[in-house]
Amino acid sequence: MLLALSFVLVVIGEISLILFGLVGLSFTLSAIHFFKRAANI
Repeated sequence: MLLALSFVLVVIGEISLILFGLVGLSFTLSAIHFFKRAANI
């Protein structure tokens, strides 16, 4: 029972980490794009 619970927690943690990484990556890419456009102007 405890093992299954810890496994579920680990899976949820992994998924949230991946989602957080994707959000951070897209935010970083959009920020770089914005700064490049601002530098060109």
